[in-house]
Amino acid sequence: MSRARSTFLVGGAAAVILGMLFIPYGPGLPAPELRENRELAPLPQWVPTRAGLGAYRKGMDAYVADNFPARPYLIEAVNYVRYRLGYSGSRTVVVGRRGWLFFDDGTHLDHLRPSRLELAQAEAWVEKLRARSAFVHAGGAHFLVFVPPVKERVYPELAPRWAAAPGVSDAELLANLAAARQAGDVLLPLPALRAARASQPYIYSPYDTHWSGYGAHVGYMQLMRSLARSGLSDAALPLAAFRQRAVDDSTATTPQDMALMLGISGLIDQHYPQVEPIAPVPKPVERFLTDRQDGYGDRVLYTGNVGEPVLLLSGDSFSWQLAPFLYPHFSKIVLSHTIRGFFRLDLIQRHKPNFVVLEVLERQVRNAMADPVIGAFRDTTRVDVAAAAADSAGGRAACSVDSLSRDVLDKGPATIRASGWAADVADGQLPGALGLVLQSPTHSYAMTFPGGLDRADVAQAFHRPAVRYSGFDVTAPISPLAPGRYNIYVLEQFSRPQPRLCATGKTFDVP
Repeated sequence: MSRARSTFLVGGAAAVILGMLFIPYGPGLPAPELRENRELAPLPQWVPTRAGLGAYRKGMDAYVADNFPARPYLIEAVNYVRYRLGYSGSRTVVVGRRGWLFFDDGTHLDHLRPSRLELAQAEAWVEKLRARSAFVHAGGAHFLVFVPPVKERVYPELAPRWAAAPGVSDAELLANLAAARQAGDVLLPLPALRAARASQPYIYSPYDTHWSGYGAHVGYMQLMRSLARSGLSDAALPLAAFRQRAVDDSTATTPQDMALMLGISGLIDQHYPQVEPIAPVPKPVERFLTDRQDGYGDRVLYTGNVGEPVLLLSGDSFSWQLAPFLYPHFSKIVLSHTIRGFFRLDLIQRHKPNFVVLEVLERQVRNAMADPVIGAFRDTTRVDVAAAAADSAGGRAACSVDSLSRDVLDKGPATIRASGWAADVADGQLPGALGLVLQSPTHSYAMTFPGGLDRADVAQAFHRPAVRYSGFDVTAPISPLAPGRYNIYVLEQFSRPQPRLCATGKTFDVP
């Protein structure tokens, strides 16, 4: 090989390596945003031993491979080529026609196929709807189930060619049966969303699972019309009262969720229109009810609209786009995410809303009438006091009820409110489900509730960071309880077959 050729090859290789090292500093080249389901290798620690040298070499190899400057750009380029060929590198994303992306929840767009709900399942769902509607109505309020559709039902012609033609979905089957049984209100905005496509082509975004601002407005119009039939006096604001948010707004240019899952967000043109009122609307005063202060935390929005009714909106991430449209029509909006329960008895009791709306995405509607995460006390088998004491020993089922109070409401049943924490401190585990057990010499009652509140003090006291989110704060009606003095236990369900009982050492008197 000639010297000139060798020089050329060495220089070319050096130029490629330098180019990869300095690619993040290229002018006008956006940094890729990748969502990886693992932690990248950290910079290894040097240990001056023979074994430490080998570990350091392996650790440094992994660190360089994971943190090489050109790595995210190469991954993004490969992912984009796959996407353009109609192939998805993610199990949760399907590439449809015209480059549209659809979310795969493991059923491979099964929501397009006819419902497989058995009649007994549908009947049980409807009866629970009837019971919840009656409970809310007894308190002078109205209950409504609002079901936004999954994207492939609004744009079936853009789904992959192998996807089934749309059939009667779970939501349609349950809504029709609820109407026939006069069991309660189930609102499906699917027909209106399909009709709105004629004037607004991006009701949903090509690269996101959620509806756009235009889609959320269609849902808002349908919801307001339904609430008007139940006594809401305000009329919905037409689309002419809103304008598209400026394109330089950060929330309008954020790469969408499925583009991020594929790792191609930097190589596609985002189009996710959002809207805002033309007339200025005062921003509500937000107050969180728990230590979790994000979209998944319970919170109250005080709008300043004196004299307007109160709304409780329990929903998933679709409700985040929906809620701002509702600000002008209510004095207070209580927001909760369905991960903490589809039917929030505690929030209904505490805030006495005029309207209770459960927003649940179509793929989750069959679960929307599951037993409430927070429920009323029910008769239960007696607690084995010796077993509870044994489980509490050694921190295997540690817990504490820090505060306990009884409240007599102006209308409706009296309530009990308990706050504290529960965890398996020895193993550093949090329970998947919690229960409060009250037991007197003659009666035993139990109810379930969620945990997950921030208790950094508990983690610090036990030197166990894993039990930080072990807190709970629950309110439930106690009207079924017989008079007497009750011992208090916390039931903790871990991955083991049998739950554990924690004796709190506290008592509670029911007069």
